Amino acid sequence: MKTLEDIKILNEAEEITLQIYSVIKSLPAVEKFGLSSQISRATVSVCANIAEGFYRDTHKDFRHFLVISRGSIGETIVLLRICSKLKYIDLADYEIIKSKYEKLIISINALIKYLKNHD
Repeated sequence: MKTLEDIKILNEAEEITLQIYSVIKSLPAVEKFGLSSQISRATVSVCANIAEGFYRDTHKDFRHFLVISRGSIGETIVLLRICSKLKYIDLADYEIIKSKYEKLIISINALIKYLKNHD
């Protein structure tokens, strides 16, 4: 990985983020500063932490930010599940995004393991 664009997990995270932004457009106006805002911050945090870790000096630092990114995925999934239960978003949309994030977590875990073995 020589450039930010080479990071496959970042590209995947960005695609999911764009999909989430499309889905949360349907949230009621009353949630603009509630769930909508929190979901936006959490999903963008996934991407931002991958990028920030990439630009850190050590593999240990990169791993740390990947773990934070993974936590933001968990936060996003829970918030979207709440939206689904409130009938703000379709259950199918939630399930698709959750599935994509679960695959991304597997890739993040693999990268964490790789970085740990190449300290």
